[in-house]
Amino acid sequence: MYVIGNAMGVASLVSRMWALFNRNRGVLTCRHGSIVRKLHFLQLVIQHSLWCIGSLNLTIRQCEALRGAQQSMLRAILPRKPREDELDWVFFGRWGRHIKRQRENANYVG
Repeated sequence: MYVIGNAMGVASLVSRMWALFNRNRGVLTCRHGSIVRKLHFLQLVIQHSLWCIGSLNLTIRQCEALRGAQQSMLRAILPRKPREDELDWVFFGRWGRHIKRQRENANYVG
């Protein structure tokens, strides 16, 4: 059982999320797979790892840690490379819009 009341509990949840992600890395990071299916599969992986949270009130730092892990997983699934001579802030804005479109197309909740 996970203890959510302290930072160790959230760290164990994040490590569990990454363990499940790494166990399914081949399916999630395959270049030839459907993005919609990969997003749905990621949603299932994250839901499975966070089933024990229930209706607990998490602190802002705990939510940020969980959200950061989820965003890192999304970046691993949908890799994007900056265009030549593209500034960082332009690239990240473009990448964010791309992720938003993919999430909307997949009805991804996360």
